Amino acid sequence: MPMLGDILTQLDEGADLERLLPQLNGSGVLEALRCRAAAHGVTPAVVAGEAVRTFSANADDDAWLKLLSRVQDAPSPAVACLREMLAWTLKA
Repeated sequence: MPMLGDILTQLDEGADLERLLPQLNGSGVLEALRCRAAAHGVTPAVVAGEAVRTFSANADDDAWLKLLSRVQDAPSPAVACLREMLAWTLKA
């Protein structure tokens, strides 16, 4: 399993976000992401990048523990991490 720091670095790169976003399909998070992007006139990757930074800067311990548990056994840790960060950020 990749280290969390490696995953966060990957999510900080726009090209990796673009590649990972289609893998969120079916989770409801992708549709919320697209709606937020359309409302702000930006691409979903821009909103996703902002969500990663927002989560990293503002998530409490419970949110980080939930993220770690989702990532731990996920077939794609980066996708699981991104999904959880987006879900946390877009719920507001």
